Amino acid sequence: MTAGLAVCLAAAVLLLPSWSPVNVTSEEREVEGEEFLSQDLLDMLDDADEPLPPATPTSVSMPTPTPTPTATPAGGGSQIAERTPTQAPTIPPTPIQPPTMAAPGDARLQELILATREPYWKDRWDAVDALAKLGDSRATPALIDRVLHDDNPHPRWRSLPAIKSVKGDTEATMTQFRNALQDADPVVVRNAAVGLAFFSKPEAVPELVKGLKDPDSFRRWEAVFSLAKVGTAEIVKDLAPLLKESLEPELRVRNETALTLGRIKSVESVKALMEALRTDSSPQVRWRAASSLGRIGDASIVEELKGLQASEGDEEVRKYIGEAIEKLS
Repeated sequence: MTAGLAVCLAAAVLLLPSWSPVNVTSEEREVEGEEFLSQDLLDMLDDADEPLPPATPTSVSMPTPTPTPTATPAGGGSQIAERTPTQAPTIPPTPIQPPTMAAPGDARLQELILATREPYWKDRWDAVDALAKLGDSRATPALIDRVLHDDNPHPRWRSLPAIKSVKGDTEATMTQFRNALQDADPVVVRNAAVGLAFFSKPEAVPELVKGLKDPDSFRRWEAVFSLAKVGTAEIVKDLAPLLKESLEPELRVRNETALTLGRIKSVESVKALMEALRTDSSPQVRWRAASSLGRIGDASIVEELKGLQASEGDEEVRKYIGEAIEKLS
């Protein structure tokens, strides 16, 4: 029986779509030719496992985020509470209108659009993924609805590159996201900001900066990750505290913060990254900090980096410090 279960699980992994988080193994992977997913996203999603239906050869457990507390943390921050069935957003889910039947492929399109409302998240994810591959712009309203209202990050995040794939009216989509920033439901507001950031729209920044103080670690991570697309030197002061181990206990948030500061490429980040490289207890944070320092290009730190490389006890961290020194020299 154990051998049979192992065969089933192996088959399930092989049948996963190529975009699936389970199939992403590198630190960064290109999605849709230009968008990046971080390995830390995959690990964050793995923190809270959602029970699956009875196992089949094609079912693989993919987790959901930890439910978010409603209390605002000390020092401020937005209240991002997980909705209950009785808490409807001010902006209601987009009505799903079946497309006008005009060609043999339209029946499949209609089936997939309706499937984006299936109760089980994996079915919604599969429908979104199939719509992305189908490439029909009439799927755009259903995909926008998933971005703004889906309670599971898998179909919600997959819907963003899917919107690009179907090549609909991008500006009309951005207008819907901007309007959703005014929604009474803070979950919808945050989801809209993540959507805008995916398309590199700076209107996302204020809400994402609020998200850096969210009580839920996944939402903090998501805000940091999204700010890599739209952040500038002005927000380094907001990101830097998340590199302090005493202030941010969640390892993956510190990991992503180190990477995001490197992507912003502001010399304002050097001090915080150097402190993380010197003091963080995790080699994962330290090597990311070293890598980001190499991207920023401040040659004045080369000698200090050489000293840190000599005293560093982790081989991988030493390697990344060496690469940073080479880039800066």
